[in-house]
Amino acid sequence: MTLVVVIGAVGGMSYVALQSDSRIMSAAVASAVGVLGLFGALISAKYYERFKLHTYGAEHFQRRLSELYPDLRIEQLWSENESQHKQRYKTLSSIRLHHLWVAAHLGIALLGGTVAIIVLAS
Repeated sequence: MTLVVVIGAVGGMSYVALQSDSRIMSAAVASAVGVLGLFGALISAKYYERFKLHTYGAEHFQRRLSELYPDLRIEQLWSENESQHKQRYKTLSSIRLHHLWVAAHLGIALLGGTVAIIVLAS
């Protein structure tokens, strides 16, 4: 979906940059880029919500397997793995990926809205 948003944004902004005779059409295209960016942010947030649904489900299965087969030490091994990962990637592990995706799409929305305002004001 991000590829669709980025291609739409590049195409729309290219149109605005090259179009010089119709301010209204350029503002409309820039506004459409803004809406496309908002849609991308919403889709990214929705993908994260679905990801969390499946993650929580996997955690329930993991807990149940740990109850049934304690000798496997599933929770202990997972905890050790997570701890090692956080030590190796102190800064990066604290940044949430879905925040980056939503921010990127909101940046596109901001670009479209700002360009629309500038086109109409000039």
